[in-house]
Amino acid sequence: SWQEGMGNRRLAINLIANTISYGTTAVIAFFLTPYLVSTIGKEAYSFYPLANNFVNYMSVVTISLNSMASRFITIEIVKDNKIVFANNQVGFILGKPVDEIIGFPLTSFVPKSQLQLTLKQYKTSIQNRVKNDVYSMKLIKPDGSFVYVEVTLNTFNYQGKKARIAFIRDYSKRRLAEKQSEKDRNLLEQAQKIAHLASWEWEINSNRLHCSDEILKMLEEDIESNELRKIEWIVGFIPKSDRKRIYRGIINSVHTGKKFETDFPANTAKGERKIIHSQCMVYKD
Repeated sequence: SWQEGMGNRRLAINLIANTISYGTTAVIAFFLTPYLVSTIGKEAYSFYPLANNFVNYMSVVTISLNSMASRFITIEIVKDNKIVFANNQVGFILGKPVDEIIGFPLTSFVPKSQLQLTLKQYKTSIQNRVKNDVYSMKLIKPDGSFVYVEVTLNTFNYQGKKARIAFIRDYSKRRLAEKQSEKDRNLLEQAQKIAHLASWEWEINSNRLHCSDEILKMLEEDIESNELRKIEWIVGFIPKSDRKRIYRGIINSVHTGKKFETDFPANTAKGERKIIHSQCMVYKD
């Protein structure tokens, strides 16, 4: 395959380069070093190995940084709606050699179902001349699999003409994790509905309260409401005679990290009195 061919070619180049480097080092060590020591003295020459080691250390750091950056940075240049330059990471993402990518429009790697949306986003970006415009895109590989990328577009002059440079980042793994998280959340909501269980999450620093649909149903609140809720909102359904005890129990649970479990009455939005069994646990991020 083309990947194996590229790997063999790189191996040959590395072997030749290392052989030349080793030969040069040997020549310097056996022939040039005695001349330098006799000419400039041992003390002055001692700084040469130190400087050489420092340069070698910096080379290792540079190689490490370049390797790390090339894993995440993908660049392609588009002129006249065709790709005129692409680095190796583009080929890795699309599963094709760079030579087979250059000369083709980026839309040729977009599935038909996403083509109209992609063209609309691209044309809007060009017309509005937005700098660092970022949008998501779905691409297809030769084997039929899909890859999800985030594209950052910029306009610049390339060989005397305006072109678009695209920085592409593969976020397929993150999207898969987000899909799985959404699936787990939906399953939890379904399980809560079946068991008539409700839940809420309190972000202490921002005092934001996130409520499940089931707890809104339990308290006869509007499920479709996007109201920004705080902890005082849910405490407000508790009668004043029990409010202090419940609030103290929640705050004590926050400070100690211990589970707080109790029964308490609650008056729903429509005035119905319900007895609720509640468990409060603290999670730290």
